[in-house]
Amino acid sequence: MPETLVAGTPASPVIASVVTQWRRVLLVTVAAALLAFGVSALQPVEYTAEASLLLADPRNTGLFGETGVNFLDPSRYVRNQAEFAQSNTVLHRASILMDGRLDVQAIRDQSLIRPATDLDQLTIEATDSTANGAASLANALGEAYQAVVREESARSTQASLSELQAQRSDLQETIDRLDERLSTAPSDTSSRAERDAAVNQLISINSRIDQIAVDSVLFGSGVELFERAVAPRTPSAPTPIRNALLVGILGALGAGTFAWWRADERATADDRNDPSRMLKAPLLGTVPSFDELGLEGSVPTVEAPKSPAGEAYQFLVGALAFALAESGGRSVVLTSASPVDGKTVTCLNLAVAAAQDGRAVVLVDADTRVRGLTRRLAAKDTGGLPALADSRNDLADIVVPLTADEGKHVPFIPAKSLGDDTAAFFRTPGFRQAISRLKDVADLIIVDSPPLLLASDASAIATNVDGIVVVVARGTSLKLLAEMRERLDRIGTPVLGYIYTKAKLDGGGYGDYAYRYGYSYAYGYGETPADRRGSKASKGRRRNRGSAAETAMSE
Repeated sequence: MPETLVAGTPASPVIASVVTQWRRVLLVTVAAALLAFGVSALQPVEYTAEASLLLADPRNTGLFGETGVNFLDPSRYVRNQAEFAQSNTVLHRASILMDGRLDVQAIRDQSLIRPATDLDQLTIEATDSTANGAASLANALGEAYQAVVREESARSTQASLSELQAQRSDLQETIDRLDERLSTAPSDTSSRAERDAAVNQLISINSRIDQIAVDSVLFGSGVELFERAVAPRTPSAPTPIRNALLVGILGALGAGTFAWWRADERATADDRNDPSRMLKAPLLGTVPSFDELGLEGSVPTVEAPKSPAGEAYQFLVGALAFALAESGGRSVVLTSASPVDGKTVTCLNLAVAAAQDGRAVVLVDADTRVRGLTRRLAAKDTGGLPALADSRNDLADIVVPLTADEGKHVPFIPAKSLGDDTAAFFRTPGFRQAISRLKDVADLIIVDSPPLLLASDASAIATNVDGIVVVVARGTSLKLLAEMRERLDRIGTPVLGYIYTKAKLDGGGYGDYAYRYGYSYAYGYGETPADRRGSKASKGRRRNRGSAAETAMSE
């Protein structure tokens, strides 16, 4: 059965890679913080002081109505007053109040007047190289604003009063003229009505004159409350500690993001469960590294059947058969992302293990470009799949029997070069006919194909079989596996799972357990590190033994 993921699987290799870069992230964070601290410490010292002006609500006074100015929106009035407070007139008055210590432009550069959003209030923010200077500037601006507004209000009031007084004088002359007329003609109703109207207007004007005078006194500078600035105790700038913390945090985020990006780009399948996230397929089984087991040959199912590698392939045959049974198929193609994942070796050992298990298996070399299996086994040219596609050819003449065990053989279909356009053959009915003929004589067909990302042959082959198995070697790029998953999605053939090869013995795989129980030592298929450092003659014997095993299989 395919292996399934269980609780406690390793964390994402990307996250793990970021964690392993903690020293670099820490170094960048500290360096950024120190740099920010140093740069901040070199900046000139500045103090910031604040004063506030609570403005008189123009809706509560009649002064502005008399001057022809109507403020329907109090918030707009406050915004206008903030602009007015930064006018040259106010700034010039503030400069005078400060005895010319700062000119108009300097005051503009060192001050900011902000209107409140929910109050009729102006906030004056002033900066200076000294605490007293900042407070003095803020207070001078507040006083200058009040003085200028008071003067403007007085001028506006005087203009209104002058106009009303002129109207009152005219009305009084009119009334006097009408009084003379009525003294000679008391019954003149028209003159009397005109006189009464003029008297009423005169009363109204006198009332308005009195109201404007009172409003002018009440409005005054237009400020209900002036909260003066006090000298700040600590400078507002520079703030080296705060800047160091802020830049340090930004540096940590930047370094962490860069480390994550680098880790994502370089992440590899270092654990047997890593490929499942990219391939979205189950793990069928794990094959340990031959080098770590001390195996010189590439067919442990023959050379060392009781070794962890040999046992792993026996386990894989069962898992593969179960996966095919679930999908109701017999044929499977093995492919990989790159040529060095151990795909061809896996095909050969799976076929041998299946034959040893008593299954009717056929091994097919469909990698017609490299012909890895055919070259490895030194198999003769029997026409390969093109010959098999022709029903007139006898199957026995095309198959090369490989010795799997005493009395057990693996029928092998060697690869035949198909020229430049090799993928064309695998898209023809002839290839489907060839696979169909094999299904009549076998219950398991293992097809070795080129790497999926390197040749279009693999896609064409995969569309004509019942399932796909991906061979993934330890250290394969996860980004490469993600690209492979996209390619697999376009094929449509079910992905039965993947086989993880070249696994470390301490990686928790099947081969690890076999190694711990001493299979390799007990049966003489492994060597201790001291043995591996032995004589060249010993190494030569092992190498010759592996080569002999492969040669014997094709006999």
